Amino acid sequence: MAVSISELTDESPSRVCPSCGAGNLRTSSVCYRCGETIPLHGDHVPAPKGGPLVGDDQITIRVAWSIGVNALRLVRRTRSLLLFPLLGGGSAIGALALLGLAFYSLHPNFATLPFWAVDHLGWVLLFIVLAYLSAVLISTVFLAGLIGASVIALEGGHPQLRDGWRVARAHLGPLLAWSLVDATVGLALQVVARRLGWAGAIVGIAGGIAWGISTYFVVQVLVLEQQRIGPSVARSARVMRHLFGDVVFSDIVADLLLAAGSILFLGTVTVGLVGMLLYGYSTGYLLLAAVGVIGGIFLLVLGSAVAAVVQTGLFRYAVTGDLDRTLFPARMARTPTAS
Repeated sequence: MAVSISELTDESPSRVCPSCGAGNLRTSSVCYRCGETIPLHGDHVPAPKGGPLVGDDQITIRVAWSIGVNALRLVRRTRSLLLFPLLGGGSAIGALALLGLAFYSLHPNFATLPFWAVDHLGWVLLFIVLAYLSAVLISTVFLAGLIGASVIALEGGHPQLRDGWRVARAHLGPLLAWSLVDATVGLALQVVARRLGWAGAIVGIAGGIAWGISTYFVVQVLVLEQQRIGPSVARSARVMRHLFGDVVFSDIVADLLLAAGSILFLGTVTVGLVGMLLYGYSTGYLLLAAVGVIGGIFLLVLGSAVAAVVQTGLFRYAVTGDLDRTLFPARMARTPTAS
């Protein structure tokens, strides 16, 4: 199937894979359905096809709730999606434990550890930086796998853990590079915030918010459109500019799940520890803490999976201009292409 030069421009009505005929890709250099190379029009990256949802399709609180519920149902039908945030969190904790063992191996006497830390502040900072880099890297890789599996689920498939891991492994190089960039920016903002007092705190908070907003869809771009780091950040910022209002409202269910999980986890653990410190060891307090930890982790994992599904669905809408019926309410009509 031939693709004319007009089909590769920003004004084209659709972007078609020359091999399998998939019409849902606008800027990909490789079709994520069949793996065939799709030539781009030079280095030009088209604007998002799907603009802000307006009129009857506007994302209100009620519509956002429906989107979140649909994503929750999708996660319930495809429980393998829960494995990615669960294993990602476990891997991050494991990496921190290994770094802690390495820290202890340098000075195994816990009695004098605080004084050693003061005398060897450089080593302490090094391990903090390594811990932060490890957490960012692990979370990025598992998020990429979750995004790949979410795309399969949104298209009616039944992805397994290996399917998402295959996607993440295929993009491991760019994901590693992006993790390094993301962590470096985060650390730089923290340094600025600490060095410049209250002014630095304002700059750090504002910079962190701006960076988070502009890079909201970077992993989706890296995985689904296979762009380089620089173009991925630009592409993410452009998509976010189109969909900012929709993104703000769409995560309401995921945010509630994450908030409930955090409160349950921290609340029960705090109550359990304080109870045992005040009244001594008690099976009841220990059981309360265990139940809170398990329940909190479950809600955090569930909220993370729902958030990734919603974000991926919104990104697919921005790319295609079509509302995914698996995610969006059935009453929402096809949204016109944004100019």
